[in-house]
Amino acid sequence: MYWLTVRTKKAYICSYECTFCEDCTTAMANVCPNCQGTLVLRPTRENKPNQINE
Repeated sequence: MYWLTVRTKKAYICSYECTFCEDCTTAMANVCPNCQGTLVLRPTRENKPNQINE
């Protein structure tokens, strides 16, 4: 089992947000073993969220 970290560049998720590393996703043919949904590249954030002005 591989652990995903904040520094993981490529992680894949299904619509239920199950998360897998790139190697596991490839081995599973981009299909989530939990829901049978398609695994897609998890989006990343480049910047910190903006602060809400009160």
